[in-house]
Amino acid sequence: MQQLLPAFVALVVTATACLSIGATANDQPKFVPHFDLLAAPVGKVTPPEHEWAQHLRDNLRADMAYWRQRAPLKTNTTMQLYEKLVDQKYTAIFKLVLIYKNRIYYPLRDDPQNPQPPLPCAPQVEAFYRHLQPMLERGDIQLPDVVFVHNVDDNMPRWCGPDKNCTAPLLSIIKTTDDVLGNDTDILIPQFLFLAKSTYHYPWHLKKDVAYFRGRPFCSHAWTNKFLPKCDTCCVRPWMAYLSMQDEEQGRGQSVLDVALLEPWQGSSSCMPKQAPIKTSVPLGNHTYYKYLLHLEGNTASFRLDLLLHTNSLVLYQNQPFLAHYTRSLQPNVHYVPFWNTTSRGMGMEDIYDVMQTVRHTDSVRPQDIQRIVRDAQNFAVKYLTATARARYLHDALQAYKSLFEDMDPFIEQMVARMRERGFRIPQDTGGAANDPAGFISAFDYLEAPVGNAPPAEHEWAQHLRENLDPDIAYWRQRGRLKANATMQLYEEVMKRQLTAVFKMVLIYKNKIYYPLRDDTHGQDPPLPCAPQIEAFYKHLQPLLDRGVVKMPDVLFVHNVEDNVPRWCGPDKNCTAPLLSIIKTLDDVKGDDTDILIPQFLFLAKSTYHYPWHLKKDVAFFRGRPFCSAWWDKKLQPKCDVICTRTWLAYLSMQDELEGRGQSVLDVALVEPWQGSSSCMPRSPSVKRGLPLANHTYYKYLIHLEGMTTSFRMDMLLHTNSLVLYQNQPFLAHFTRSLQPNVHYVPFWNTTTRGMGMEDIYDVMQTVRHTDSVRPQDIQRIVRDAQNFAVKYLTVPARARYLRDALQAYKSLFEDMDPFIEQMVARMRERGFRIPQ
Repeated sequence: MQQLLPAFVALVVTATACLSIGATANDQPKFVPHFDLLAAPVGKVTPPEHEWAQHLRDNLRADMAYWRQRAPLKTNTTMQLYEKLVDQKYTAIFKLVLIYKNRIYYPLRDDPQNPQPPLPCAPQVEAFYRHLQPMLERGDIQLPDVVFVHNVDDNMPRWCGPDKNCTAPLLSIIKTTDDVLGNDTDILIPQFLFLAKSTYHYPWHLKKDVAYFRGRPFCSHAWTNKFLPKCDTCCVRPWMAYLSMQDEEQGRGQSVLDVALLEPWQGSSSCMPKQAPIKTSVPLGNHTYYKYLLHLEGNTASFRLDLLLHTNSLVLYQNQPFLAHYTRSLQPNVHYVPFWNTTSRGMGMEDIYDVMQTVRHTDSVRPQDIQRIVRDAQNFAVKYLTATARARYLHDALQAYKSLFEDMDPFIEQMVARMRERGFRIPQDTGGAANDPAGFISAFDYLEAPVGNAPPAEHEWAQHLRENLDPDIAYWRQRGRLKANATMQLYEEVMKRQLTAVFKMVLIYKNKIYYPLRDDTHGQDPPLPCAPQIEAFYKHLQPLLDRGVVKMPDVLFVHNVEDNVPRWCGPDKNCTAPLLSIIKTLDDVKGDDTDILIPQFLFLAKSTYHYPWHLKKDVAFFRGRPFCSAWWDKKLQPKCDVICTRTWLAYLSMQDELEGRGQSVLDVALVEPWQGSSSCMPRSPSVKRGLPLANHTYYKYLIHLEGMTTSFRMDMLLHTNSLVLYQNQPFLAHFTRSLQPNVHYVPFWNTTTRGMGMEDIYDVMQTVRHTDSVRPQDIQRIVRDAQNFAVKYLTVPARARYLRDALQAYKSLFEDMDPFIEQMVARMRERGFRIPQ
């Protein structure tokens, strides 16, 4: 079987690589999705060392084998290779590159003071410099001092094919394997032009059940005369479009294939008496609306595969002899399903129909097998196809390449000396050490897609503040301008309870966090005793301040991370200044707490979690400790005197099992025994084992229940692709008021005809199950909007941004905050605090 190629596609389409065309009047889309896909930005994931080593064995070792036999080489052979190639006048795609002291140079350029790649310059060369140089300057990675010839051509001429006897390795983004003539000798390195920065998700059961492709009519000519007598010239893209057209003309419609070209094919073939009509494309991210996505070769490799692997669709991969740097790690029926094999149907030219029949049958009888391939493909993408992973691969490839030469370092020093004489600005020593990538990713069945930075649009952020921060500030605006000393009075009042672990006086001054009342003036971490939420606040926030990611105002405040059951600044407490808390209570009867809410930094979900909806267990799931708020005690009499929602739902779930209904609706249990009692629970619920929160995504419906007050479980639940059933409650976190019922979650615990809301979870489950059966898009829209909310507003950068805006609004309430702080800082310096001037 021919080696399989990677191809890897861009979200941002540029120049000749554009793969998305505007719509025309005669090509109206036949499939309209119910709602937009979820694009979850991918953060940094580092594979474990043993996985990365295997990745290099699969790919880099094979490229190095030929040259290991030829080594040691002289570095001057690199110059000879370049001279041979530029005789071809391909200066836009071939560049001599020098990396020296972690900077990229082009030593043969005429304008020595210009750091950019010299013109003419292919987009792939420009992208290599644009993405890589900032990483080198930040010290994200440390590349060896090395000189090489960079080739970004499609490589149709096979510049270093087995018959070319290249004098040194050519570092290329594409090469060809050939069992007959021999393999190219290029060493493959990553390209940086076509980068997918998100994973794309659309519910499998709502996708269109066809194999989809749109693309330009590129042809590799690898198959010319190989399918005689059936076909003389076989260009895969026009051929597949022709088959799709034939299906439509013969009345089968798009029952199997929806394949079309975006431009007319200029060729001809004995097996294609006419050309397929031209159609338009959708943006490549939107391909995820289709169950099956065809990956077809271009002139050689096509850099479409990257994006396809980021979708939750199944990639049908055309067998081909073209490779990118990571292709050999991909395995058939593990990361994709292959086609274009020699079979009884047209020697492989039409085996796509057999393959489609097989995958559809598998999807109907063993859908988990299809979804495992989709999951493994996305896992591969987030581990190995990020810009960070590409830079790491380049680092390892350049180190291996350099090891082939016996005189690389002295040759480079001589080259650098001549470049300085010509006017190149090359520092004597730029220093800088690479940051070792620190990784995580566990081998679970769900897909864990780490979330990158996806800042909301300015108008969205402004709305977020109006919904959450503005109501907190409104009470204090009515109180008029405050004196900063009121903050000290507030601290003295709350400290009467001696809860020093959960209340801290905090000073932020010149973008650094201080605890001004501490005894050990040289300490930096929060003073003991210290609640985990206090420690997490400092641990996550101070590095952001040190790097200048966010700029906080100079401000003094009382930080409260307590569950807030006593409602420390309730409406009857008449607090002298705002208490900055992570939880507060709204009360239509007694009045709302006056705390200003700020984010907590302890319970953070750093990934979105995905498991195919149609494979999830169709029940409402919860596991948790028996925390009780006591908010509902005596409010649901005569049915119940003491009601704790966690224990009550666990009791209902236990009753279902005892009465023979099993876990038909609820799978709710406590992980520790409940020590209380209640008139409506003659026996305590049973205790079951807990489950990691990420694994909750195996269930369609996830119940969010209050704890002592609010529960910071909601953050994680919103990151899953399950539907959150949210218990109505009076407790708020900093973002809660932006969440809307039936937009981000489905509410329960309402006053209904069934037990005044105590059992309405059954009614709600009946409703959502019915909706899922007749209008599944409505359920999936809620799931998508919840995950979108999470990746926009619940990341660490978003929390830091909210904190900054909250502190600015808080500070504006005081008429003398700055002079008060300066006096405090002067006294702190006198006590021995190390506070820079």
